[in-house]
Order: sequence, then C-alpha cells, then structure tokens
Amino acid sequence: MRVAVVAPHYATFIKGLTDALSHYVDSVDVFVNCNPVGDVAFTLSKYLNVPIIRHAARLSKKLLVDLSNRPKNVNIHLFNLFYLIPVRANIFLGKSLYRKLKKVGLEIIQKADLIHAHFAWPHGYAAIRLGEELDIPVVVSAHGFDVYSLPFKGKYWFNTLKKVYDCSSHIITVSNKNKQILIERLGISPSKISVVYNGFNEEMFKPMDRKVARETLELPAHAKIVLNVANLNPVKGHKYLIEAFAEVSEKVSNALLVIVGDGPLRRDLELYARNLGIGDKVMFTGFRPHSEIPLWMNAADVFALSSLSEGNPTVIFEALGTGTPVVATSVGGIPEVITSSDYGILVKPGNSKELAAKIIEALEMKWDREVIRSYALKFSWKSIAKQVAEIYSNVSLKS
Repeated sequence: MRVAVVAPHYATFIKGLTDALSHYVDSVDVFVNCNPVGDVAFTLSKYLNVPIIRHAARLSKKLLVDLSNRPKNVNIHLFNLFYLIPVRANIFLGKSLYRKLKKVGLEIIQKADLIHAHFAWPHGYAAIRLGEELDIPVVVSAHGFDVYSLPFKGKYWFNTLKKVYDCSSHIITVSNKNKQILIERLGISPSKISVVYNGFNEEMFKPMDRKVARETLELPAHAKIVLNVANLNPVKGHKYLIEAFAEVSEKVSNALLVIVGDGPLRRDLELYARNLGIGDKVMFTGFRPHSEIPLWMNAADVFALSSLSEGNPTVIFEALGTGTPVVATSVGGIPEVITSSDYGILVKPGNSKELAAKIIEALEMKWDREVIRSYALKFSWKSIAKQVAEIYSNVSLKS
C-alpha cells in the first residue's frame, strides 16, 4: 500500500506515528506546508525577544521537520505556503492548501492508495478535495481543536468541518470524548469513527538516572522539580500552574517549577511569576528540541499539565514513558489515560488551589517508575501504528 500523508509538520507525534506505520506499508509520502514567515522569524528570534516573532518562529522548517532516523520508505515533500492569518481564523487556508498541493504533489498523490490527513482543518479539507478528484479514500485524524473548538466558532466553520468529516472515508480521533462530540454535535455515524490514542517513542522516552539527567541539564540535584512542557498560550493554563506553584513553594521549600516551551505569553508569565514572589523558583527554558525532552522528563519528580482543554496530549504519554508521574487537568482524553493513582492524579481545570494540593501530594508520594513505564508501553508508537494500519486495510477493502 502507498500512503500520502498531508500534515502541518513531520515532527513529534506525526513523525512518531508515520515512522512506525512505515513497517506496515510499502511507502509513505509526507507533504508538509512551511510558511516562509517562520524562517524569517526564526532568524530574527535570535536577536529580538518579541513574543509575536518567537511565536511565528514555530512555523520555521527547522522546527516543523525532523529528518532524524527517517525510514527509507518515508519520503518528505516540503513546500512553501505564505499566510499571516493564524490557521484557526483563516477561512482561505483550506483552499490555498488544496491548490498548492495539487500544483506541487499531484503526480505523487494520484499514485497513492490512500490519503491520511492530520487535522481536519486545513489539511483534511485539502485532502478531501484531492481525494474526491482522484477517487482515493481519505482518512482524517481529528486531534483536538478541530473537534471541540473550531466547528463551533460559527456557521462557516461548522458547515466546513462537517463536510470534511462527512466526505472522509474514515475518521480517527484521539479520545472517546472527541468521538462523543463528533457523534452528538456534528452528527457523524459512530461506525465511521475509530478512537486511537496518541503514543510515544519507547526507545527515546525511557527511564534514566535522575542524577545524570539533572547534571546534564545543570539542574539542582536536591530540588523537588515540577516539569511542564507546553506551548505558552492561554489554553495551556500556565497562569493557574504558576498560581498553584506559589502555594507549593510555601510548603515545599526546595521546589522548582521548570516550564519548557515558548509562545506569545512567555513575557507575561515571567512577569506574573515575579509579581507572585516566585521568580527565582520558576525556570523558563524557552523552546527546546524534541530530542532533549526525555532529559527534562527524567530530571523531574512530577510532570504537571494545567491545560483548560486538550485532545489527548502526547506529552502525557512521553512523561509516563520515562516513568514520571503526572498531575494533569481532567480535560479531553486525559482521564482516559490517567486511569489509576499508580500513574498520576487528576484535577479540575482552572483551579489553582486544587492543583497546588495535588502537586504537593504527588511530590510527597513514593511512585513506582517501573509500574508507570510498564503501563505506558501500551501506548508505544509500535502499538498505535498497528491499530492505524488495520484501519487503512479496512478502508482499502471498502473502497
């Protein structure tokens, strides 16, 4: 089977799944749209500490494409698509992406047996248009905002996203919560939807000596480290995490909050931590390459995620893969993953007092890293890819 993948990047979870799927198909051609603005912003960000520039830098090819350890039958096709309006507000982007793909990738895509689009907008929209023209089945992976948020921003978005889902051959989504929304609010047939969780690279994210990890990252050896890895935007709830940590630091004198990631809120969050009197106890690392994240996970005592909404975040699986316990908000698919107090603790979103109490509880608990790691292995990309490959086969048989 030859598969064409249309995606916003070939890195992190899309790379993980694609590389694992390469063992089940003949070839995979991945089409990634890069915004030239990102490359310019990436260069400027080295000299200008401006939030909008740092945020735009995330669209750079250097961050969107990870060619390390790429399987021989996975081919990457990059093309430039210029846009300034953010994806989630850009009603023209789907058509622009479709036209660009048709121009640069038609010769390859028309030879595919199946198209797999990641995110219903704009990649699913473009893939559906191509699939209809070329008579090729299309599988759409709906990850999060394209299920619980964007379809309900107005009539245009509802009709557009519903058409994408209705016209797809099959829909993969990352949680039962997402599936429920697709069925109840968008009217999609349950038989057309498969829930396949995100996963992690078990060779990359595995337990290592905490002391070595801390020495490598130059972190204090005896601190109680709470780690967060996320983009610094409102939906990730960092405000509540920092509020919670102000209380944690009062009761745990050697506690240190490490926030890995960048985004438009970084300057505001740094100021907020200083105003709460914990500026010296909150460390902002900025963007770090994905290859470095296992070190941060292993250096932490607890991984904390304060999101206000989610699909099913990959970082949860990566933390569990290193044997690191999780304190996370009970949103999206997270309650479907943290199903036992052996792996972590759930809290209500937007509640800094409860988050503080549970972080303190987690720091005081004695966790079994081997139990956590063993549980995490059911979410390895090898296991997840097998499920997706079965969906491919079923779709191909029906087409």
